[in-house]
Amino acid sequence: QYFAGTNPVTIRVCTNPKQQLSEEMNLFFANQNINVAKLAAEKRLFYVNYEHFFKYKANPHQAFPDELFDREPLFDQLDFYFHPCAIVLVLDDDEEETRQELDILAISVNSDPVDGKMDRDVYSKDTATPHEWRMARAVVANADAQIHQWISHLGNCHMGMEPIIIGLHNTLKATNHPLMDYFTPAIKDTLTINWLALNSLSRYGPMSGGDLISSMGVGQ
Repeated sequence: QYFAGTNPVTIRVCTNPKQQLSEEMNLFFANQNINVAKLAAEKRLFYVNYEHFFKYKANPHQAFPDELFDREPLFDQLDFYFHPCAIVLVLDDDEEETRQELDILAISVNSDPVDGKMDRDVYSKDTATPHEWRMARAVVANADAQIHQWISHLGNCHMGMEPIIIGLHNTLKATNHPLMDYFTPAIKDTLTINWLALNSLSRYGPMSGGDLISSMGVGQ
């Protein structure tokens, strides 16, 4: 699911592991005798870094100012609702023409910085326990969901389509252009759904739907 469509646009080609991957990741690969420099040279190494999430430290489920709440908050205050992380992927080693599958090489999960330095634990399916490996993959899926749901889906897809839909309505539909028959199924009810989302899911206020279902929350 992560590769097939959750948010593949976040995946980057790793060309320089020493610069693009953390010190802990490089040390882990060296200890496991995994030559990441060779994989990078073969254009088989990829990575996704969610460590910029470290700046989101406020409790997202109470992003609305305290004085504007008319009830007790539903949740206790927490420092984090997700852990920033990074994942390294490798392309299968078949012939270049038939390379089709990505596999997880390692996942680093970060905790609070200590004296400004990140504390990273690195996991792989060969070195972690089943529970640790499940936890690490869940951390990646949760972090990626924040980008997918708020930016890729709601922002770039739904909100980004609004001016295009209005333009289609004012040009193709207004002139009864036959191409409007092609676009209509794809844009049907989108503006209505967006209006509902702005007044529920992404509404900035108490009991916002986005605060209840998303780790990042509307306030951030």
